[in-house]
Amino acid sequence: MHTYKIGFWNYEKMGVIGAEKAASDWKDAGFNLAMTFEYDSQKNRPEEMIELLDECEKRGIRAIVCDSRTRFFHYLEAGREKFCEDAAAAVKQFGAHPAVYAFHIGDEPGGAEWEAAIESLKIVKAAAGKKKCFLNHFPVWHYDDQFEKYVGCKPDDYEDKLTDFVRRSGAEILAFDCYSQCSYTDREFRQHEFIRNLRMFSSVAKKTGAELFVSVLSVGHLNFRIPSQDDLRWQLNMSVAHGATGVLWFYFYQRFLEQNYRKSPVDMFGERTETFANLAYENKVFFRYYAEKLSRCEIESVAYAGMSYGSLPVVSTNMELKEAETFINAVPLCVTRWRKADGAACYTFVNMHREL
Repeated sequence: MHTYKIGFWNYEKMGVIGAEKAASDWKDAGFNLAMTFEYDSQKNRPEEMIELLDECEKRGIRAIVCDSRTRFFHYLEAGREKFCEDAAAAVKQFGAHPAVYAFHIGDEPGGAEWEAAIESLKIVKAAAGKKKCFLNHFPVWHYDDQFEKYVGCKPDDYEDKLTDFVRRSGAEILAFDCYSQCSYTDREFRQHEFIRNLRMFSSVAKKTGAELFVSVLSVGHLNFRIPSQDDLRWQLNMSVAHGATGVLWFYFYQRFLEQNYRKSPVDMFGERTETFANLAYENKVFFRYYAEKLSRCEIESVAYAGMSYGSLPVVSTNMELKEAETFINAVPLCVTRWRKADGAACYTFVNMHREL
């Protein structure tokens, strides 16, 4: 049995927003997991982090501690010996707090940072004991020739590289981000990209026993539209349907006028937006109606009815479920086969035309 976790990406610095207000907002948004504010041991007091963790604990929220001393970039800048010393200090200060779920190791290591990310995770994991380590990976993409430049391998070799990363580092969480499913352009192709990533990362998680976390979109930026309520619901359901037990929304706070970021759940004036209300509703619906039931099931397979997505199979006559037919609107479906604790099979269906 597993527990579903829904949280968000947080880039705000420690001390800008009060701990009680922040934790109240996170609870109201339907989160049971939060990234803390960014803690700098040279500028912040440990009491600030402890206060935030206390407020999280009061509301039943677990926390991913964002402390610069446990990041792989600190390993690269300070060297192994200093990193070990600083990571141990961070764990000593905060690791015993019951609200702590994990320590943040970093985001999207490329080829040049790959080995440092592995070593950093191993060091923090050894110091943290039962507390986990969180590190987020690039998604795979095929729409240009830049993937190998950034990640250090060809797209077709990425699954093996990730599998090796998890096994060598001992990572208990396998996380990635993907926002192509909310692209303005090439929508069908970009939706396939999202599902290819779900398929690949789910495969790695299954092979290694790691828990799958998917980061999906809650803010418009670059070539990505502002997610509608239908987009929010669909992203959450699709992530769970492919095996994710953790979902993180990118992102929660808009801190300043940056590029074309717009309508995050909390805007740069500290006001809750329409996105906040939509996100809170979908998070709470999932926890009320689906999380407990699905937590007692294990995914066995994913297929599609109507057409294939992400190179996954189409429901056919040689399967237990031979056909899936929709009424009113003829739409493709994501079909997940689950196994209950008593051995019985059950199914979930996700509408691939999210607006219908």
